[in-house]
Amino acid sequence: MMRARNLLMRTTGLGLALVTALALGAGPLLAECTNRDGTSRDCTPSEKYYRCMDGADDARAQCSAGQGTRGRIGCWLFWGFDAAGCSATLYTAILIS
Repeated sequence: MMRARNLLMRTTGLGLALVTALALGAGPLLAECTNRDGTSRDCTPSEKYYRCMDGADDARAQCSAGQGTRGRIGCWLFWGFDAAGCSATLYTAILIS
């Protein structure tokens, strides 16, 4: 029970941190993108989305390491929340632009 609660707290915290960072502009999480000539530019919404999903995949993999079946199911559940947050950020960026 304690292990499941710790897993829940850890994965929820990771997901909320990722979604919050993306909602606030994702400054430190997402490196600036570059043009073909090497100059920096703002990342496009789709580039931010793919980086967000990479982060969600990494968080799930870290969460799943050493877990039993229940723990891995929980990690996948919270990966779904993270993926939904990434998608919501992408849709919001498209609607605003």
